[in-house]
Amino acid sequence: MLEVVVDGLACHVPEGTSILEAAKSVGVRIPTLCHHPWLERTARCGVCVVEVDGKSELVTACDHVVETGMVVHTATGRVMERRRGVVSFLLAQHPRECLVCERRPYCELKRLGDELGVRARRLPVKRQRLSVDRTGQAITRDPNKCVMCGRCVAACKRMHDMTPYRAMSDEIAESDLLVERSGATALVSEEWASCRSFAFEDRMCDTDCVECGQCVVACPTGALSERQEIVKVRRSLADRSLVTVVQTAPAMRATIAEAWGMPAGAVSTGKMVAALRKLGFDRVFDTAFGADLTAVEEAHELKERLEKGGRLPMFTSCCPAWVRFVERECPGVVPHLSTCKSPHMMAGAMARAVLNELEGVRPEAVYVVSMMPCTAKKFEAERLASLCETGSTGGAGIRDVDAVLTTRELIRFIQSVEMDFHSLKESGFDAPLGRASGGGTIFGTTGGVMEAALRALADELGADFGVATGRGDATGAIPVAGLPGPGVSEAKVKIGDLTLSVAVVQGLAAARRILDQVASGGRPYDFVEVMACPGGCVGGGGQPIVRESLERSIETRGAALCGIDGSLGERRPRKNPAVAEVYRRFLGEVGGARASELLHDHARLAVEGGAQ
Repeated sequence: MLEVVVDGLACHVPEGTSILEAAKSVGVRIPTLCHHPWLERTARCGVCVVEVDGKSELVTACDHVVETGMVVHTATGRVMERRRGVVSFLLAQHPRECLVCERRPYCELKRLGDELGVRARRLPVKRQRLSVDRTGQAITRDPNKCVMCGRCVAACKRMHDMTPYRAMSDEIAESDLLVERSGATALVSEEWASCRSFAFEDRMCDTDCVECGQCVVACPTGALSERQEIVKVRRSLADRSLVTVVQTAPAMRATIAEAWGMPAGAVSTGKMVAALRKLGFDRVFDTAFGADLTAVEEAHELKERLEKGGRLPMFTSCCPAWVRFVERECPGVVPHLSTCKSPHMMAGAMARAVLNELEGVRPEAVYVVSMMPCTAKKFEAERLASLCETGSTGGAGIRDVDAVLTTRELIRFIQSVEMDFHSLKESGFDAPLGRASGGGTIFGTTGGVMEAALRALADELGADFGVATGRGDATGAIPVAGLPGPGVSEAKVKIGDLTLSVAVVQGLAAARRILDQVASGGRPYDFVEVMACPGGCVGGGGQPIVRESLERSIETRGAALCGIDGSLGERRPRKNPAVAEVYRRFLGEVGGARASELLHDHARLAVEGGAQ
């Protein structure tokens, strides 16, 4: 252990610890803009400078490791002057849109300006006005708000081993060299502004981005944001000719209250439902019920493939970023995807069918809004609408889901009407799509889809299941709640006389390894769950942004969902009385013609059918 002194406080830290980490260990916070707990040490922004005894120049705390006997000063006059200079420059380049910027509650640049007392734009910098890129289906890029920190590129590289913003990656490297040559104050040059201009030459629609939203979460400003649909939803609520239906994803019940000061993992299902009713929605359904349907149908499909020699391994299809990745990068593996729609698409199709049959509401008069922790759900809704000539309910042009709002959008929506979230009286979901099992609830966390589907398969086979062996990131049981980083957990599962080899995968980088094996004709597993985001949907790209203890927050959110699962009387999707009733009254047999019409992706059904 090395002994160092930070602002007069002695601390003992391991060799290789950065000054930033050493300061944090004794409660000294050093401000930074480019640093992210999951990403490489970058030192691009120059905000985290400190003074070290014996060094004539200021050093950046995030990438300089401590040395024995080092004495560090984090708030001297010279340090504060440099930080203010860097932040002043960045603010001078920045658009004056703070009042309307979607990132306002989470903007790290604004927070830094407030902390450092930077109020005026003192630097005479001529700002370039670059066009906003709205060509993505789920994500909007505004280069005018970019500070060239590189966190978006690093986040995508970490989770997916992808670099969709290739021009940005190249220009960030060039800006690094510029800072290295001249120091942070040299950023007031036109050369730096040119770097930023070139970085955004690639349009979103021309990249291989899967729009999972992890870049949005990593971005410290409003340069990246989800495509906004609040206005669209407001218009539907004002149209009294429509029956407005809203559904909420399982992961949201353990995250939405964070916006009102509650800790990560605080469960606020009842207040969230009450808020949606107060916003004016006619019906509030639970996407966890759709997850129950997904588990039942997916388990049946796996059973059919095992018995009839279908394509194995079968991959789950709940994560739209993952599905998009397979369709683009490995189209030959598409027949291995489950043909099941994701839970919110199933719930949207069912909402129209149920309201039509029970209340005589025409399908086209039903407007379905999904509240999701995921940005990719936005393009998923568009994808199914464009791929199918007719909607799932049989009417031309009728979609399963009309609009998708992220958790952050829902929070802004509630706050925009000045609703007091804490004072709301708890409310429950509407029948018949409002009662979910524990299995449906844990769809929101890593391994939950696998766990729920295996429970449903065990019930279909009339047997219990257990994890025989597990390795990798597995802990001997599924789900692996809130596993924060990319990786693979695998296990052998016994269901009666059947033994299955299964895997739970986080991040497309880890999934790519399995895809390579499958593409070459191998069969490493029977059943694989893949989620693009850390911890699954609880760490989705549309969730509230956490500034500190990100990994711990995701783990806590996932653990909260597992806690709900353990507290419910019915944990098995197939034994959920509401699911049984819906099959009896509306769907018929599991995997039957009506279930196929409403709950399965017709495009993938055609591919799988042709492949077999």
